[in-house]
Amino acid sequence: MRIHIVIIATFFVFISQVNAAQYHLMSTTELHDKEVQIKAMESLTTLSELVVMQKNYEEMGFKSPADLKRMTLGTPLQVFIVRLDHLKEYKSGEDLNNLLSGGNHVMYPVLVDEQVRSSVTLAEKENNWSTVSFGNPTLIKLLTNIRTDSAKTSRLPHSSYFVVQVPALNFYFLGYRINNKLMLVSLIDDSQFGFKKGISMPADDVFSAILPAAKQHDGLPR
Repeated sequence: MRIHIVIIATFFVFISQVNAAQYHLMSTTELHDKEVQIKAMESLTTLSELVVMQKNYEEMGFKSPADLKRMTLGTPLQVFIVRLDHLKEYKSGEDLNNLLSGGNHVMYPVLVDEQVRSSVTLAEKENNWSTVSFGNPTLIKLLTNIRTDSAKTSRLPHSSYFVVQVPALNFYFLGYRINNKLMLVSLIDDSQFGFKKGISMPADDVFSAILPAAKQHDGLPR
């Protein structure tokens, strides 16, 4: 069964608004740019205020209101999108970078006592960063837990990983490059496409596997 994570609506809003910017994986320096860090830290204050006002700390991933006083930021994940129209035209062996759009959103895990509880997502537009969504505890826990396990095998730093989403088919993957080859890690088991949770596959194999489903898709929201 494919992944159907309940995510705050604003996350889908920004996903639907990404442009077709050329693939650009931000360097560790870029992700830790002063402006990005300041905005991310400011977002923790906003998150705390929202949770207190709405009294929804459990829904946002926290165990108690006291957690809000101990929030810190984890290693961020840049987000890329695979658009349905691009995927339908994909042919095995083509430049995989042409499939990746966006890259101007970054998810930060929100930690409490070094444990992932929630997330904040920032977006860059015209060289300015702003917070666009909060919460998504189920998704961010999956992403960070699988990243930790995968990094033990790949021996890459956590900062080498990024998110690849296929919105039309409700798929999320963790991506990384090794020997200049794009690899994708599934977040779930899916026997229909041969995906196993936490197992890396060459991106070309992943996209070739889901291509028939993409071609049959009518483009309407699922």
